[in-house]
Amino acid sequence: MSMLRVQALPGIVTLLLSLTLSLAVEARPKTDKVLLANGDTVHGEIKGLRDGILSYGTDNMGTVSIQWDEITRVNSRFFYRIRTDSGNRYFGAVGLSETPGHVTISHAEGEEDLPMSSVLSITPIESSMRERWDTVVSAGYSDVKASDSRTTELALNTSYLGEYSENTLRARLVISETQDEVNESTRVDGIRRRLWENPKYFNYYGSSWERNDQLGVENRLGLGYGIGRRMIDSSSARLTMVGGLQLVAEEDAEGSNQESVEGLMVVEYRGWRFSSPELDLVSNLNIYPGITESGRLRADGNITLSWEITSALDLQLSAFGSFDNETSNSGDAFDYGVTTGIAWEL
Repeated sequence: MSMLRVQALPGIVTLLLSLTLSLAVEARPKTDKVLLANGDTVHGEIKGLRDGILSYGTDNMGTVSIQWDEITRVNSRFFYRIRTDSGNRYFGAVGLSETPGHVTISHAEGEEDLPMSSVLSITPIESSMRERWDTVVSAGYSDVKASDSRTTELALNTSYLGEYSENTLRARLVISETQDEVNESTRVDGIRRRLWENPKYFNYYGSSWERNDQLGVENRLGLGYGIGRRMIDSSSARLTMVGGLQLVAEEDAEGSNQESVEGLMVVEYRGWRFSSPELDLVSNLNIYPGITESGRLRADGNITLSWEITSALDLQLSAFGSFDNETSNSGDAFDYGVTTGIAWEL
């Protein structure tokens, strides 16, 4: 069964990527203008601003990534959803301001003149679905000679930015081998964040499926709901926290089934740096205190540090851990892994 699951993963990845890439529609005219700090003006199409990077389509160079802090002015006659660090959200056009380093937002209720540093995201209202997808595929490997152990990791992370939502699908397969045994860990997470009128807050909908030989988990399905808040939201870092409940149905390696209700606490952090070498740190920690199963405590988390090699290729160091203080007799309380590898942004 383990070999079948490993062989099936590339097919699943291929299907997801095919669906992602098939969503393209005709791009709008490249009539937007950005003025760079070095004085150059670039004509093109604003595809979006996320995480301090403006994705910009040009005729001669294709789609390029420009650091937001390297842009002094921007002008476009098209409509966007704009979010600022104060939590405000606007729907309108972005235009030139009389103040260098500022941008004018023209919307239904008038105009706003804002520092460009306060603008965190720009989403074209009429952009194609393909342009709102971000997909990263990664592969990692580690070999510890002293303990004669090897760990192989394959992962997929794809996200879609909607008008009022942020949607993420994560999948991870880890195979750990020693001289005596082979353990496999598989986890798939689907997450939807539905933004409130104040985008610092959101409704959190989560689903997960996992199988973990080390913990003695044959199948575990979780469905959760919570309310989250962006605690930090800037052009260089983001910290969010979620509190809620989760329903869990699980089967252990010995064939026992159990359904329970758990608390749900999520902490997610991402920080990035554009100066050389460019770094991106992503981490999340999920804690599940038992409610119907009093005294039980589960937790899982991972952390990934990426160094940019090219615009589409990163070197990665990643680690994950899972804990359960009430496993079956055949399972351990803790499972973890550390790998180094590479990631492709598609």
